[in-house]
Amino acid sequence: MDRNLKRRSYNMKRDLMKRISLVLISLLILTAAACSRQPEVKDTSAAPGKQAPSEAVSQGVTDTEILIGCTMANTGVYAFIGVPIVDTMKAVFDRVNANGGINGRQITLVHYDDGYDAATGKALVEKLVEEDKVFALNALGGNNVGPSLDYIKEKGIPAVNIVSGLNSVYAGHDSSSVIFPIQPMNELDGKFILARILHESLFGPNKNEKLPSDAKIAVFQSTGEGSVTTTQGILEQAELEGVKDRLLIENVTPATYLASIEKLKKAGAQVLINTITNSKAIVAAMDDAGWEVPYVGYYGVSTPQSYSPQIYKKGRPIYATTWAEYSSPDAKEMLADMDDALTYNKDLSAETLESYKNNLYARVGYVAAMTLVKGLEIMDKDKMALNWDNYRIAMEKASFKDLSAYGYYTYANGERLGVTKLSFTEYVVENINGTPTGVMLSTRTYETLEEVMAK
Repeated sequence: MDRNLKRRSYNMKRDLMKRISLVLISLLILTAAACSRQPEVKDTSAAPGKQAPSEAVSQGVTDTEILIGCTMANTGVYAFIGVPIVDTMKAVFDRVNANGGINGRQITLVHYDDGYDAATGKALVEKLVEEDKVFALNALGGNNVGPSLDYIKEKGIPAVNIVSGLNSVYAGHDSSSVIFPIQPMNELDGKFILARILHESLFGPNKNEKLPSDAKIAVFQSTGEGSVTTTQGILEQAELEGVKDRLLIENVTPATYLASIEKLKKAGAQVLINTITNSKAIVAAMDDAGWEVPYVGYYGVSTPQSYSPQIYKKGRPIYATTWAEYSSPDAKEMLADMDDALTYNKDLSAETLESYKNNLYARVGYVAAMTLVKGLEIMDKDKMALNWDNYRIAMEKASFKDLSAYGYYTYANGERLGVTKLSFTEYVVENINGTPTGVMLSTRTYETLEEVMAK
């Protein structure tokens, strides 16, 4: 009896040991398998459309600094555009820095002069992104659209206000877009130009008459993409208004300005639309031909620097569309803020500071920099990590109402259309301190296209 009991006890212990051994072997197998797996690596690149980890920080950000990149022509033919833009951008950033920066981080502008050359601009954009490793791009010249736009989108780096109105810069509703345009589309500008001519009382000796319903309308177009797309907007509006047969479109070069003007004068055109940047030469050619009909320029020539006081004639009004108005109390308050910001750029002389007060391109630099800063400030306020995806989110939250000289624009709900309201200005020459000086006067506030057409 005792022997049987001992045998059963022995068998139970043996079975228990087998079970324990099997459990230990299973645990060893599981542990080995777990150790053989690679640890999970989080994607911190913040590619468009992906939510970056909250702790991730994108390139161009340190504990003390945020790098912002810009490639813009500061020499050559287009230096009159690039120099004031860059000077004013730097002034805005310098003011932010003087007031504590972004949560203690100083904004540093890394700028290269590309001479408005496409190939140079492409190389410099890539240098800014890959070598300088800037956090965002601000106010890139329009020469960068063709060679660099797809690259910027692929990299996912935010780009605020590419200085171009080409269609490819814009998106209707795309929250994944890292391109934040401010200025309007060229085609929209073309539509506004023709609508103003057809519906506003701008003509006659007292500038209070509408254009005659049978008047021929001349259009100067170059081979440049900006000019071509602006003209396309004019043609679309002409189709809508039923006046396409009244357009006389001239494809011109500087060598043919005078001959084309003489041809249009002979054809009896009663107004000239200019979609080309070289406005001084075109108005001079009108002067040489003795052609004193109203001239209407696109928004790129809505600055006094685009014209010469010496050949101004009251009998030949000079108008231009623009994506801002400067006469309302709110707009004047904004311009006063720009003047304040400019004083923080210690590289500017008193003479330059004064000239920038009425310089369209200085205002472009101001609104570009202020718009970029809005996103950074929201990230700071909401304690968001400084990465590209969070920047897109912050820009969609931002309001730009205090930049009230500019037509309405927003990035909410993925809108990337830039300014959608344009105003209208007239170039006149005034005697300021004994010197004939050109100034732009707001003749119409910023309005939608539909509002202009209803007049």
